[in-house]
Amino acid sequence: MMLSMTGKPEGISVVIPVRDCESYLGEAIASVLAQTIPPGEVVVVDDASSDRSRQVAVGFGPPVRVVRRAGPGLAPAARNDGVAAATGSILAFLDADDTWAPDRLASQLPVLTAPGAPDLVFGHVEEFVSPELSATQRQGLPAARGVVPGRVITTMLVWRSTFERVGRFDPQLPAADFLDWLARARALGLTEAMLDGVVAGRRIHPGNTQWSSRDADVLRALRASLQRRGAAPER
Repeated sequence: MMLSMTGKPEGISVVIPVRDCESYLGEAIASVLAQTIPPGEVVVVDDASSDRSRQVAVGFGPPVRVVRRAGPGLAPAARNDGVAAATGSILAFLDADDTWAPDRLASQLPVLTAPGAPDLVFGHVEEFVSPELSATQRQGLPAARGVVPGRVITTMLVWRSTFERVGRFDPQLPAADFLDWLARARALGLTEAMLDGVVAGRRIHPGNTQWSSRDADVLRALRASLQRRGAAPER
C-alpha cells in the first residue's frame, strides 16, 4: 500500500451515504478521520437531505468531500454514486448514524493486503442504543445485542477491483442491498475473513428500525440467491 507524504494510504476511499442525519453524521465522519491509519478520502453522498447534513460534511474540509444527488433517498443508489466518485483502490463503507473503532483500518488492512489474502475482510460490531435518547424514546427499540460478528457493509474492507467483479448495489432492495451483494459475491466463489476484534459500532435509534419493506426485500434477495444456485425457491 502506497503512503502519501502525510503517511495516509491514498488508496483507501470511504463512502458514507446520508439523508437527513445531521444529528449523527459528524460523529460518523469523525470516527473515520480518527483512524490510527486514516484513509485517503471520505466521500459523503448527500442523498437529497432536507436538514443540515451537507453542511456538517462540508465543514470537515479535506479529505472529506461531498457528492450531491437528487434522490429519491435510497442508500444503495447513494452508495453506488459514492463508489463511482471514489478514487481509491480499496473501498470501505459507513452508514451516517454508525461509527468505526479507531483501529478498524489498521486491523483490517494487513489482512486484505497479505499474500493469499481473502477477498472480503469483516470484523465484529458492537450494537448500542444512542445515548441521548430518553426513556420514552427507547421504548419499543430492540435491545442492543452487544458484540456480534458483523458480515455487514459497515465492517467490510474490499479491493475496488473485487467490488466491481460483484457489481453495484441493487437500488430495488433498499433494505437488503448488502445481503444481495454478499450473496452474489459468494456465488462467484469469493473468500471471506472475520476478524475477532470490534471494528464498528451500530447505533440503535428510532430512525433506523422502521423498515416497512425489510421482510419483502430480504425474501427477494434470498429468492434471487437461490435462483443463482439453480434451485427453484419454495412457494
